[in-house]
Amino acid sequence: MSGTTDESLVTELLPAMEMPRLTSMSVSFAVRKETIYELLRIFLSCSRSYPTLQKFALDFTDSPYPPVGNVLESLWLNFASLQEITLKGPGLCLFSECHLTTPIAWQVVRLRGFDHQSYETVCEMAATEPQWGSCKIDIVDERNVSTEILHLLGDKLVYERKPDRLLEYVAIGDNSGEDDRSYPFSS
Repeated sequence: MSGTTDESLVTELLPAMEMPRLTSMSVSFAVRKETIYELLRIFLSCSRSYPTLQKFALDFTDSPYPPVGNVLESLWLNFASLQEITLKGPGLCLFSECHLTTPIAWQVVRLRGFDHQSYETVCEMAATEPQWGSCKIDIVDERNVSTEILHLLGDKLVYERKPDRLLEYVAIGDNSGEDDRSYPFSS
């Protein structure tokens, strides 16, 4: 959804749609500040009527005004039974206002494009609150969180380490006719 979308049409259309077999939903937001909370509320409200929903993704990467707070807490209140959640964008989980009181069934929460504070908040919640159970936290690079959080999460953390810059061997000079195993600086 972008600012050019007729937002009132979306707010009327979504509640009227019936999709009893919907298993996956992905929403990208790029809307005005005034409407982002209302649209998010409508998407969350409508999605509760999809009994087979397993995967839910929210992308605020292109939104000039992402919601501030903790989107995961809103998802927990509405979708404790989802299997996979993907959140994209900075500022989505800056702080934790409440503690989960019921266990979640989530198997994995993927965090992409988060700011450092949001990574830390979600990872700390997953590491310290027993209601998270065995839910995995999938991040792009473990360097986004502190070593303390890495230690606390243990095998709950899934990440793909960005490769460090590799050193290349570059031959200097012309070694033609020499044994290929020789080094350019050998005597």
